[in-house]
Amino acid sequence: MKNHKSIIAGLVLLALIIVGFFFWPRKGSIPVDGVSCLDPSISTLKQHIHPHLQIFIDDKNEEIPANIGLSSDCEKALHTHDTDGIIHVEAQDTRQYTLGDFFSVWDKKIDRFGYKLKMNLPGKPEELILKDKQEIILKYSK
Repeated sequence: MKNHKSIIAGLVLLALIIVGFFFWPRKGSIPVDGVSCLDPSISTLKQHIHPHLQIFIDDKNEEIPANIGLSSDCEKALHTHDTDGIIHVEAQDTRQYTLGDFFSVWDKKIDRFGYKLKMNLPGKPEELILKDKQEIILKYSK
């Protein structure tokens, strides 16, 4: 009987180890927002561009926070350094990043409840492909 319990306990432990292997977060894995962390062992960037974002809510400027996408263990391919609205696209891949990707890294929704949104560029804001020196203006109004 003891031997049977030991075998079951061993199998349960083995199953937990296998499940943990597949679901434990790994450095360099793609996070929930779909924008990966830069690999510090790779020194070259395939993209290095700087679009500029301004947001107005009822004609009042909303500050874009510093350090979006930056933490002690991860520098995302999309991030900010300052509150100047410059989005840093510093990527080790050639993927076309969108404004929707940036908002995902920021953990914000582009649409805001109770507001109409106008963008100074054509297309849907979440699908807007980020380009160097691009001026993006989002205006929310009631």
